[in-house]
Amino acid sequence: MVDTRGDASRILRTVRARSLRLSTEVFVKLAELEEALTQMVHRAVEHGVENRVYGYMGLYRALYREFRRRYSWLPAPYAQEALRSASQVLKSWRELRRLGIAERPPRVERATVVCHPQCWRVDGFTAVKIAVRSAGRRGERV
Repeated sequence: MVDTRGDASRILRTVRARSLRLSTEVFVKLAELEEALTQMVHRAVEHGVENRVYGYMGLYRALYREFRRRYSWLPAPYAQEALRSASQVLKSWRELRRLGIAERPPRVERATVVCHPQCWRVDGFTAVKIAVRSAGRRGERV
């Protein structure tokens, strides 16, 4: 792979890593995390459309406490990332609506899980641990 941003003589390497099969328990926890984030983004987009709130801070003021109450088992940064994702969807929809391209409100079917830097850590040379449950300072990681 050649770097196209500047010096063409600079070579970059692509590394492929084989992942291990997830245990059923780990898969279920990650699926719960994905479902909770999808629900949060869906709720935030719905709120934004109804109340004409498109920015992150407006969504944060309106929904952050509700999300922390409802999803108290999740680490707090996931609620923040869900609000950021919803803000991006809403701002994109607002621009498309202004241009006459979008006719209907946005629909969230699946949300991308964005792992906040506080919610993951490298475990040795071969693994990454991701926080899936919050229990104060000692959250559960898989």
